[in-house]
Amino acid sequence: MRSNSNYTRRILAVLALVSIVGCSDRRVSRENFLKLQEGMTLSGVESILGASHEQSTDRCTIGSNPEQIVTPSEGPGIVCHVWRGGPNGVEVIVLFQQDKVVFKTAVEKR
Repeated sequence: MRSNSNYTRRILAVLALVSIVGCSDRRVSRENFLKLQEGMTLSGVESILGASHEQSTDRCTIGSNPEQIVTPSEGPGIVCHVWRGGPNGVEVIVLFQQDKVVFKTAVEKR
């Protein structure tokens, strides 16, 4: 009976470690942000940063400051994608129009 308990504890410890490591996406970094170019497709950006954490056709807030807002209302087909993570808490915001990058910004939360 004791061996099952130890086995269960080990499994739970591994799952906890995987979930903690998985929460911090190291691909979301200042270095990778600099690789993004105007005109890139969403799939091209995702190949660098991974899947976005949020997307909106309404608005995106930069960081935790509600006064810093990017509004994708400048034209038809504008979509805002947000990536969060990295060792410095980098947040990357990219606006796409018809699946092409038209604007990008990054904020480090440190």
